[in-house]
Amino acid sequence: MRLLAFAFTVVFLWTGPKCDLCDADYVGYTCRHLYQRIEEHKGSAIGKHVRDQRGRDPSDISLRFKILRKCQSKLDCLIYDTPL
Repeated sequence: MRLLAFAFTVVFLWTGPKCDLCDADYVGYTCRHLYQRIEEHKGSAIGKHVRDQRGRDPSDISLRFKILRKCQSKLDCLIYDTPL
């Protein structure tokens, strides 16, 4: 099952590359195709971090995304996404 094939409302995790500079992880949600949200993140703080701090092209960041939960609604995602 391919990660990018999902078209559900999902909560996802981006696990940043572990380095001396940070221990970055990011949890988010989307109601669109996950690949669309990943493409947007290539130009966001995630892409900027990969580019500036790691010296890499953010084109392969999709490898670091993982679906945590498929949700029934946006509210369901927000409840799951909220830190305790």
